[in-house]
Amino acid sequence: MNTALFSDSYRQARTRFLAAADACGAQVRSHTLPSLGAQGEALAMDVAIHGPVDASRVLMTTSAVHGIEGFCGSA
Repeated sequence: MNTALFSDSYRQARTRFLAAADACGAQVRSHTLPSLGAQGEALAMDVAIHGPVDASRVLMTTSAVHGIEGFCGSA
């Protein structure tokens, strides 16, 4: 297991996700939640869209749908 892929915090995991999405040219839409995180950070649901917007088929993957496992899901 490559532990370097796992983040130490929500903020770091989100930053890494957004950087990876940017690096591959994905369009990102962020939906900020009204509550703040445990360390006072903004919480958001980030959606990265990669590929043609008029694609006839899509692959959708999700991670961290319950919260704390987000660090594992984003790795």
